[in-house]
Amino acid sequence: MVYVGRHLDRLGSYAQLSMWERQVLKIWIVEQVDLTMIWRYTSLGLVERFEDSALGFAITHGQLKQAMLHAGYRVRNMEADIWLFDLPADEETVD
Repeated sequence: MVYVGRHLDRLGSYAQLSMWERQVLKIWIVEQVDLTMIWRYTSLGLVERFEDSALGFAITHGQLKQAMLHAGYRVRNMEADIWLFDLPADEETVD
């Protein structure tokens, strides 16, 4: 279930997650989100991927976006409420 719009899309909703939920979400981002995934999925797609994962649970769109920012990911594009991410600066590769 993806919650988008109004108060459920606010980044501040991340604070409503328990410490355990934040840790699980952080671990999932670190272990699962890579260059291929962020180029394939929008922020909404990442919410669905997390919720469908083995450790997943229902989160809001705003909670995912804030968790990605906490993990160091940068926003590449904000199209309305839908975001596209870039890798954290320390993970960029130089050709």
